Amino acid sequence: MLIAKTLRSSTFKVALICIAGFGAVVIALLGFVYSSTASYVFNQSDRVIDADYAILIAAYQHGGRDELITTIGKLATSQRLEDSIYLLADASFGPLAGNLKKWPVTLSGSAGRSDFDAKESNPEATDQSSLRARFETLADGSHLLVGRNVSDFAQLPARFTSPWPRSSC
Repeated sequence: MLIAKTLRSSTFKVALICIAGFGAVVIALLGFVYSSTASYVFNQSDRVIDADYAILIAAYQHGGRDELITTIGKLATSQRLEDSIYLLADASFGPLAGNLKKWPVTLSGSAGRSDFDAKESNPEATDQSSLRARFETLADGSHLLVGRNVSDFAQLPARFTSPWPRSSC
């Protein structure tokens, strides 16, 4: 009887409305923070990709395909660029230089940006890396791909939803 009277009271109803309103505001705030973080991280990745792309295009314009292959080799082996991916492929998408084994099948068209899994470009890959790339068909018919590994960000939603840290054991 006391519970029924409490549930019908206006004070209880107002308290429930306040709790629901507060919860909605918190969820909206967390959604905004997540969306802003996602936008920032992807914009930063795109800026790094564009900077690498500009370097490679400048090498191609200066010395043609041979200088582009040399520059890709230097960039692909650099330790400070370990999350970067590069691939120069011939007109039939056969790899010429870079740190990817093959051209990803999901990338079509003469130019653009796309996200894809590491398994698409390296069938032997054991990880489930998410890659973000910019690609273009060059004047001589070869295909250039420049990208970054964005797996850390792709795993972020799982880290938010898991209440316990993941063990490496």
